Amino acid sequence: MKNTKWTKEEEEYLRENYKKISESELEERLNRNIKAICQKARRMGLSASIKWTKEEDNYLKENWGKLKIDTLCKRLNRSKRAVQERAYRTLNLGSQLQWYSLKEVADITGINKDTIRKKIISQNLPHHRAKTKQKPYMLDINQLMKFLKENQDLWRYDSLTINVFELKTKWLVEKIEKDKTTLKKYNKSWTDYEDKVMLDRVKRG
Repeated sequence: MKNTKWTKEEEEYLRENYKKISESELEERLNRNIKAICQKARRMGLSASIKWTKEEDNYLKENWGKLKIDTLCKRLNRSKRAVQERAYRTLNLGSQLQWYSLKEVADITGINKDTIRKKIISQNLPHHRAKTKQKPYMLDINQLMKFLKENQDLWRYDSLTINVFELKTKWLVEKIEKDKTTLKKYNKSWTDYEDKVMLDRVKRG
C-alpha cells in the first residue's frame, strides 16, 4: 500500500468514485488502505453523505432482503457501504433475510415442489413472489416454519437438511418426539411370530 503524497489524478479519481464504489475497490484502485482514503476524503470535503430521498428509502425498505446488496447498490447508484449504513443505522432494517425458492424448500424437506406450491395456495400461507418475469414463490425462515407447522404429515424431522431445531417452539418439540417414537416402532426387532406371518404371506404370494 502507498504511503506517499496524493497525485492530482488520484484526488480526481477519489472525487469521482468515493460514493460510487466499495471500500475494497477503492483500496485496490488507489493502492492505499481505507483509513488513509477516508482521511483524504474528509480533507477534500467528500465525507458528507449524499442526502437520501424518500423514494430511495422506500425502495430500500421494500427490497431489503429480497435483492442482493450488489443489486441494490446498482439500482440506487450508491456504494455498498452507504447502502448498508442506511439500512442498519438509519432505517433499522436488520440483517438481510434468507429467502428459499420452492426448489430449495423441496430439497430441505423432501416434499415435491408442486405439492409445496399447491399447499401454499390452498392454505393461504404467507409467502413472497419475487419481482421477476416468472414471479417464483419464495419463503423466508419464518414462512418456512409456518409451512412446516401446517404440513407436519408431509415431512420427518430427521429428513430436514437445515437446522431449525434451535427454534424450540412447542409444536416442533412435539413433532420431533412423535417422529422419534414412530422411528423406534418401525426399527424394533421382529418377533418370531411376525417372522412366521411374513414368511407365510410371501409363500402364498
